[in-house]
Amino acid sequence: MKFINTTKVIWGSVLFFSLLSCREQKQTDHLIIDLSRDSFPEKYTLSNPDTIQITDALNPNFYYLICDSLVLISNADDAQDYKCGLYSLSGKLLTELAPKGSGPTEFVSASILPPSLDSNLFQIEDVVQHKLWTFNLDSLLKYKTTYKAESMTLPSGIVNYCFLNPDTLIGYNFWHIDDENYTNHTHALDFYPLHEHKTDKPKQKYDYFVANVTGGFLFTTNQNKNIWCADLNKDKIDLYNDSLKIKKTLVGPDHYKMQYADIPEGESHTLVFKESQYFEAYRSFAITDKHVYLLYSGIHNVPISSDNLPAVEVFKFDHDGNPLAIYKLDRYFYSMSVDSEEKYLYGTSCKSYRDQPDFVRYPLN
Repeated sequence: MKFINTTKVIWGSVLFFSLLSCREQKQTDHLIIDLSRDSFPEKYTLSNPDTIQITDALNPNFYYLICDSLVLISNADDAQDYKCGLYSLSGKLLTELAPKGSGPTEFVSASILPPSLDSNLFQIEDVVQHKLWTFNLDSLLKYKTTYKAESMTLPSGIVNYCFLNPDTLIGYNFWHIDDENYTNHTHALDFYPLHEHKTDKPKQKYDYFVANVTGGFLFTTNQNKNIWCADLNKDKIDLYNDSLKIKKTLVGPDHYKMQYADIPEGESHTLVFKESQYFEAYRSFAITDKHVYLLYSGIHNVPISSDNLPAVEVFKFDHDGNPLAIYKLDRYFYSMSVDSEEKYLYGTSCKSYRDQPDFVRYPLN
């Protein structure tokens, strides 16, 4: 089975990075790049997108483009019999999928992983049951609701992850935090062999529960030679090699600082953002044959109940993390897709977290 990642290293000269307005900082073990908006040689403003009407979708939550002509939608209403639906771009329902329930072929929850552009496979995670389901698009369209997807139980403690190979996941360490005042003394990423025998090794105790304030999107490029970790809260991107050694870190473009509040709970401590502030950096990604697109919210130091969501940006990189273009959108996105020819940018858009989202499309060329 081919798994989808959730999922050419030649350092440029000093002149190259100066032309990109990236200031290189000295670091003993890897390259740190001070990323700014001037780092991107091409800049575009995208406005007034087309709204794609998917009238058969009753309570859409997330929209994703599949194979350039289909739309995979997760449902927000738990009362519906299916957690997701597959639609044509014209809005017609082709089939429902991910039946609701707690049985062996049913879903308690459904979180769509960003689909690959070069495969007819896509994946949905049931976060509650800690299971990952792989769907074959051709089989789904043929058998519709009678189709049974393949599933696997995810390793314990893994949250954000991607496949390094069919036998190994790379996951963001649930207990990791990169802060000089609070630390659990962990690495950010770990290997999770899928066929490793379970042992009775006691669980390690950590000083801080940090899941509320940490995390990152993981995916690979260059045939899994570059492992990307785009931080969910900080404006920071780390690129690792396949031994999980950091090769490059991109810091910016806003360089904001986060402060935490320590809430004691018995013998443990839970970290939250200080003064109920909210931080959101990278929210979604799309990978093509040549490029990486990252959806950047840049929300920082605002109340968590904010309803007036800001317009976002999309950063375009090559597969080695070199900045190429920046797209400034006229609205808030929280999921993103790009077609295989990179002609259009699709996304799930809303003005408030309480609004029903729209599926919109911008031309990129």
